Amino acid sequence: MEFFRQRHPVLLSLVRKQKCPYQLNITPEFLSITHEESGQLAHPEAGLDMFAAMMGDWVHDTWIDLCNFKIPAMDRYPLHGKPLRTIYQQLLTEFPESLFRFSLKQINLKELSDGRRFSPPVVFLGIFHGLHVDYYLSRTEVSHILLVEPDLERFEVSCYFLDYRKISDQAEVVFSLGTDPQSEAIRYFFSNYSVSRQLWTRVLPGYECPENPHLIESFRMHQATMSNVVFPLDYEYDAICQIMANLRQQRPLLTSRPRLSKKSRIAVVASGPSLDHDLEWLRANQDNLIIFAVFSAVKPLLRHGIRPDFQVTIETMLHQEGLREPLGLDPDIPVIAGCNAPVSIVRYFNEILLCGMGDKVAPVHFTMPMHRVLPSSTNMAFSFACLCQPGEIYLLGCDFGYYSIDKSHAGATIYEKPEHGSDEQSVDDYLDKMQQIIVEANFSSKDREVVTSTPFLTHVRIVVEQAIEAAGKKTKVYNLSDGARVRGARARRSRAISLRNYPRRQDDIDRIRKAFLPAQEGKNWKSYTKDSSQVAEGLKRDVIRGLELETFTWKKFNQVVDRAVLDAVMANRENERDRRPEVFVLFILHLLTAWYKVLLFADQQEMAEEIYRSGLEKIRAVVEKLEWPVKELN
Repeated sequence: MEFFRQRHPVLLSLVRKQKCPYQLNITPEFLSITHEESGQLAHPEAGLDMFAAMMGDWVHDTWIDLCNFKIPAMDRYPLHGKPLRTIYQQLLTEFPESLFRFSLKQINLKELSDGRRFSPPVVFLGIFHGLHVDYYLSRTEVSHILLVEPDLERFEVSCYFLDYRKISDQAEVVFSLGTDPQSEAIRYFFSNYSVSRQLWTRVLPGYECPENPHLIESFRMHQATMSNVVFPLDYEYDAICQIMANLRQQRPLLTSRPRLSKKSRIAVVASGPSLDHDLEWLRANQDNLIIFAVFSAVKPLLRHGIRPDFQVTIETMLHQEGLREPLGLDPDIPVIAGCNAPVSIVRYFNEILLCGMGDKVAPVHFTMPMHRVLPSSTNMAFSFACLCQPGEIYLLGCDFGYYSIDKSHAGATIYEKPEHGSDEQSVDDYLDKMQQIIVEANFSSKDREVVTSTPFLTHVRIVVEQAIEAAGKKTKVYNLSDGARVRGARARRSRAISLRNYPRRQDDIDRIRKAFLPAQEGKNWKSYTKDSSQVAEGLKRDVIRGLELETFTWKKFNQVVDRAVLDAVMANRENERDRRPEVFVLFILHLLTAWYKVLLFADQQEMAEEIYRSGLEKIRAVVEKLEWPVKELN
């Protein structure tokens, strides 16, 4: 317990609130654990020591190996895709044995000279006594461990058996206590910077638990995020150039928080399939709500006589000819967009309202940045609604999943299936190729307790949940969407909601518009002290230095491949709000992923060392050519 008192006092307080219901008994052979109330053994009768050795062995059927060897398809983006594909193909050509092993799906723990094995990152799901953990670590070298214990009463038992201080000296250890599949610890463990965990993570359930399937699905979803949620380098470069252009032209920029009336209401409308069922309700109540509609939801709203008050987007690559058709946008309805809105959007609409995005790379510091606005326009719409602090927010068409892949979006949107015989690919064809995951339904019943989702849609939902948590209790959020459950939002059917009049609605709309003033340095944005080109050069230098090893070992490589980029970002930002060092981050992480994938299928130490050296030089050559895309504004 002393270890937790010193390093994890919050965890210690959680454990001490529980009354441990288990009794430890000394037996002639070893030990036994019994449940006090029932008197039943809490492990197989064969013996705790034998059970621990069996469970902690390197290979058996209980292990779940989460492997995600997908290299993002970036061929449409030459700045990002071409060097990524080139390095990957060069390494496979140079080391065909890795390609052969990959084709056979042969991947092994790495044999070490002292007889132990090196293991990829491990999630021990259900610790209990922890003797299986101790046995595994006594024979295995690991760089990263996630310890997840859904049952706090069982976790206390492990404190009598496991030396957590010793384990923390062996590897980087993260603790997640409780049943929350989106806990901060789990999100940290599978963060985008964690290259090793994105490719191969081992999960060992220690005992049967009803929450295990949900937790394992969460691990799977987090692991797949980096390869499915992507903003290519080409987008980052264009976005920075567009921000500079919009600032030079003094476009209206968010300057202050809109102060709405006490009984204000905002509807955030996306294009999920359940929107079709709520359109009549929304039409009847459109005068009692301020409606934020993401671009893809505008067309079905207008077709049903519903005029949104604001159209919302974070898109940066839309062509002007596509704004009227197929999107069906109205140039006379104000648009709330990211500060990187392209010329096509800026020129098409009569009123454009830009938001500085705290989640994105920007060449300047915004005095009123928006957070939790990525990766979807739905995130932008919801986060802006939270910023307004209305009394209530209603989610419509925010399904974040679907019951049938044949119906993944509302009707009359750009995502409708093409007519029979068309060569155009539908969004359903795209979703069919995406990794599918199962999540809890917003409206559960005997027939439908879960819905199907994707890593992207689930990531969007998690960011919405984070925004709800950050907003606190100032705003009530109601989820009318018949899709995935959103934590922090109250599930309601639209037919059960009757809204009162909203007499100050137009005043609140005007307050939102007045929160945007012409972009002006010192008023709503500031320059950084350090030149952006110097920041980029420092990042490139420190990433390569962070990847260099005098002697290759599996553990050292896992440590540096997971830390080099993050350490370089932290070392080169001007302050905690400075996102400029992240301009190349996703691109570099994808390079590291391709490199590590080839390396993982090398079992011999000599070959692994060769792949390490060759890959490092190839990545060094690509990274050294990267440049900050534009000159400073001043």
